[in-house]
Amino acid sequence: MAQVNEPDERSSLHTAMQVARIYFQNHLKLDDVAKAYVQRRELTAQSLYKFQIGYAPDSFRGLCDHFHLHTVRLAAKEASLLTTMGDSKRLMDFFRGRLMFPIKGMDGDLLGYAGRLIVDKENTPKYINTAETALFKKGEMLYGMYENQHAIKLAKEAMLVEGYIDVITMAANEFPIGLAPMGTALTAMQLKLILNSGVKKLTVCLDGDAAGQRAADRTIGVVMDQYHPGLEVVVALLPDGHDPDSMIRELGVEAFRSAKGSAIPLDEYIHKICSKGHKPQPGLEDRAEYNLKISKYMERAGGVLYTKLFNHAKQYSGLSFTDLGKLLPNPESTTKVNWDPNTALAARWLVHDLPLQKRIATQIAAIEMKTLGLDDLTTLAKQYLESAEPSGKLYQFAQAHGPLIPSEVAELRSNWKGWMKQAALQENIQRIAENPYNEAAKNAIRMSLS
Repeated sequence: MAQVNEPDERSSLHTAMQVARIYFQNHLKLDDVAKAYVQRRELTAQSLYKFQIGYAPDSFRGLCDHFHLHTVRLAAKEASLLTTMGDSKRLMDFFRGRLMFPIKGMDGDLLGYAGRLIVDKENTPKYINTAETALFKKGEMLYGMYENQHAIKLAKEAMLVEGYIDVITMAANEFPIGLAPMGTALTAMQLKLILNSGVKKLTVCLDGDAAGQRAADRTIGVVMDQYHPGLEVVVALLPDGHDPDSMIRELGVEAFRSAKGSAIPLDEYIHKICSKGHKPQPGLEDRAEYNLKISKYMERAGGVLYTKLFNHAKQYSGLSFTDLGKLLPNPESTTKVNWDPNTALAARWLVHDLPLQKRIATQIAAIEMKTLGLDDLTTLAKQYLESAEPSGKLYQFAQAHGPLIPSEVAELRSNWKGWMKQAALQENIQRIAENPYNEAAKNAIRMSLS
């Protein structure tokens, strides 16, 4: 799909989206089958209004003929509201016979749609999304983020669920903090969006079936790859056959609240997976299998999470720290390093801010001090400038802890001058320790303290 750069072209896409939204919402009021489906799913009038849910009638050209201007029709095709069939150039509706869920950006702009069949059809997917367009990037947004953003920011908490109706039912029943990744595994960009929303606790809420468990593994993999020490991740396991929507409707709000309250920390969930099916007193084969399974998670873990998983493995296997370290990956990542907090922030900034990476590397490589871990940082910066493969513990740390969130960017900017001053002070103190007659170092310290 070609990129849309001109303001008037982008405006045409938004116009097509808004016309479609009104069309879909009006048809939800008119179609008896759609109204019966909404009633059966217990979607309230307030929910329909808050999430602007509509209905695409089962018509090949209903929406297409609704657009009076050909230019808007073309924009609607660009926005994936209309399509063509085979070699024909004749336009037709992309969504037909589906409950329509608008997907919005953080500013409230309507960017795309998800549609769910209300009458199942053979060889037809239950859910489809807008195709990737100049407006709609599925991996960079989350369903419910716009509608629930104020509650999420207030609570500093979010719940990651699988379905659109899960998000809607939760919001109508005291849990307006649900987010859904729109039919795919969580992406790094979506996790960054959650962090940028001020979330400190993320509950991964899994459907109680095999598909839910598979989705959990994919999501947890992304969380581990982008692990951030400021984010508490817990996993809520729902009863077999239930998702948040069905659980709330059939078992009640308090049952769902209890499941949320019983969520277990990420490291305990991983331990649970690795020990599944083992005897209460694990034998040699059980322990060997456990070490093999947890190794795969530890390869992707960093920082505190790595340490917690290592401790689980130590307790489960009964092996000493030294012996276990020979079996598990990266045991050296648990050792203490003496980086200043600002050095750690700058390393994550360098590694993850790809558009500015060369400029950041140039700025950092020019630093001459070596204390506070700056020697490791400048070495890493020079690797990027020389297009060498980045390496070292500081690089591993930055990879494991993920990109900076806005508050950390502000913190690094605020601390930069003081950080450089402290590094220079420590360096000159070391010079005096090596040579008590170093007058230049003494004068530099006086200047720093004045």
